[in-house]
Amino acid sequence: MPERATAFITFEGADGTGKSTQFAKTVDFLRLNSFHVLKIREPGGTPIGEEIRGLLLHGPGMDMLTELLLYMAARAETYKTVISQARGIYDFVIADRSIDSSVVYQGYARGIPVDEIKRLNSLVTDNYIPDVTYLLDLDSVLANERLDGKKDRIEAEGIPFQEKVRQGFLDEATLEPKRFVVIDASQSIDECFKLIKKDIYRRFSEY
Repeated sequence: MPERATAFITFEGADGTGKSTQFAKTVDFLRLNSFHVLKIREPGGTPIGEEIRGLLLHGPGMDMLTELLLYMAARAETYKTVISQARGIYDFVIADRSIDSSVVYQGYARGIPVDEIKRLNSLVTDNYIPDVTYLLDLDSVLANERLDGKKDRIEAEGIPFQEKVRQGFLDEATLEPKRFVVIDASQSIDECFKLIKKDIYRRFSEY
């Protein structure tokens, strides 16, 4: 029997949409069903990546190009040292954020040319892209209201910035409708997860 390819799933969305909750529920669901799952988060997931994460989310203000290159450095470390080693061993690699976040946050929202960001993504990932991306979508005002407590450096950018992020994700989903699954995050957590499970069953029935 031929070796089954490792499926790569990512979760994306603006801050406050419930993306990380659905990421965690999906990891737990697949593991409970005896699948071998590697979970990662961006930025982070490696010692270097976690150091960069602290600087990006809780460090001082920085130039937008510096910000982009730090995200790319963390991503390169994750793809080169973790994801590349997992392929062919795990059933699923599941990521809380990945390539699309840079395209949207530093591209659509910050204004760095999107084509240049996509070129960098291709370089650091060896052109490896997700099989499916679940995009949690929610009105930017509602998403901002969900952010309790102290906000990190990106969350504190404000609603106009988050609206650019939201629209950027929706635009990218329009460009790649086979990869993106847009989930209306105004629904309950269970309703959102039901839609994700249904899609997982459809895409990965042979697993």
